[in-house]
Amino acid sequence: MESWKRLLVGLSTVLVVVGAVASIAMHGPNPLLHPSPMLRLSPWLRESLSATLGIVFGVATVAATRWSVRHTRWARRLHRDLRPVAQQLSPGLIVLLALLSSAGEELLFRSFLTPWVGIVPQALVFGILHQTRGPSRWVWALWATVIGLAFGLMYAAIGSLIGPCIAHALINAINLRFLRDHEVPWDPIESR
Repeated sequence: MESWKRLLVGLSTVLVVVGAVASIAMHGPNPLLHPSPMLRLSPWLRESLSATLGIVFGVATVAATRWSVRHTRWARRLHRDLRPVAQQLSPGLIVLLALLSSAGEELLFRSFLTPWVGIVPQALVFGILHQTRGPSRWVWALWATVIGLAFGLMYAAIGSLIGPCIAHALINAINLRFLRDHEVPWDPIESR
C-alpha cells in the first residue's frame, strides 16, 4: 500500500480513538449514546429506529448525489474535483476508509461535540473541515455542513450513534465507489 494510503488509514484510525476517548471523557462510558437525547426511547426502539433512519438517510443521500451529478453543474464539477483521489482506491480500501472515517467522524463530531456545543456548531466545524482544494471547495463544505446537521439532529433526537454511523459509512462507501468508477463528461457551459 502506498504511503499516502497508509496515512489515510492511520489518520482515520487515530480519529476513531480520539473521538471515542474525548466522548467518554466528556460524556460518560458509552460513546454511542447521547447523554440527554430529545426522545426517551427504550433501548430496542432507540437502536432500531436509529439504524432504520441511518439506512434510509444513507440511501436517500446517495440517490440525491446521483441525481445532482446528472442534473447540476456544481455536482459535476465537485465530482471531477474529488475523483482523482477516489480513482486510486481499491474496493477493499474504499470499504476500510468508509468504515474508519465514518466511525471516527461520528465519534468526534456527533458523540463528542454535539452534546457539548450543539447541533449547528458541530455541523459548521464538520463542514469547514471538509473543504478541499479546487473550485468546488465551498460547495463540498456546504454539502458536508448539511449532512452534519442531519447526522447531529438524528443523534441528538434519538440518542444513538448507530444511525449516523450507518448512514455515513453507506454514503462514503457507495459515493467513493461511484467517484472512482464514473467519469463525468465535461460540460462546455461550465468552462465559462
